[in-house]
Amino acid sequence: MKTLRLLACLAVLAFTARSAFAGPLAASADPLPWSQRAANAAIARWPDGHTAPAGSPEAWNYELGTLLEGMDSVWLSNIDPRYFNYIQSSVDALIAPDGSIPTLKPEEHQLDNILLGRQLLFLYGITQDKRYLTAATFLWNQLGAQPRNVEGGYWHKQRYPNQMWLDGLYMAEPFRAEYASISHHPEEFATSPSNLCSWSNTPATRKPACSTTAGTHRSRNVGPTGKPATHRNPGRAAWAGT
Repeated sequence: MKTLRLLACLAVLAFTARSAFAGPLAASADPLPWSQRAANAAIARWPDGHTAPAGSPEAWNYELGTLLEGMDSVWLSNIDPRYFNYIQSSVDALIAPDGSIPTLKPEEHQLDNILLGRQLLFLYGITQDKRYLTAATFLWNQLGAQPRNVEGGYWHKQRYPNQMWLDGLYMAEPFRAEYASISHHPEEFATSPSNLCSWSNTPATRKPACSTTAGTHRSRNVGPTGKPATHRNPGRAAWAGT
C-alpha cells in the first residue's frame, strides 16, 4: 500500500507537469528539463507543501520527504530561490521554534519518519539555524533507540516486530550517514553496515564477506565505501535526475 501511494504521487507529478507545460514548452526552443517542470507542477499542486488530503491535518511524513528529496536537487541545479523557499517553508510548518516536531510520535519507532530528516540537515547546512539541527538530533536519538533483530537490522516499525522492509534502507541509512558525518561520529561508519548486512545475510542473498566491522578504519569524513561522505547527491531522487 505504501509503495502504491508513493508511485501514485510520482505519477501525478509527472502527469501534472506534462499537462501544465505541454503547450508553451513544446514550442520552446529551449524547454525546461523535466525535473524542473515536475518541481513547478508540485509547487502549483501543493503550494504550501501540504500533501495530505484536503481537510486533513499535515503531519511529519515520508511522502513530503520523497518530494523534497527531488526539490532540493532541482534547486542545487539552478539556484532558483523559489525551490529553496518551498523546501524551507514546507519543513518549517512541521517544526516548532524550539526544534521539536509536534506531530512526530517517537514511540512508534517508524523508520519512515527518518527520511524527512535529510531536509533538516540540508537546511541546517545552508542556514546554520539550530532549530534544524535540534530536530535532526531528535531523529538521530530515535534511531539509537530503534528496535533491532538478532542480526542488527532495524525493525521497520514498533508494531512490526523483527520485520525489515527494504525501503527502510532508503528511509534511514542516508540520514544516519549524513548526520554522523556532520556531527563527527566516525564510529557510526563501523556500525552502520550492521543494518545493511542483515539484508545480505538472508538465505537468498547471503554474502559471507559482509561484516558488521567493515569501515572501522575510516576517518570522520569518509564513508563506508572509502569515498568522501558528501552532504548532497544531486541525483538521489529518481524524478530529480530527469
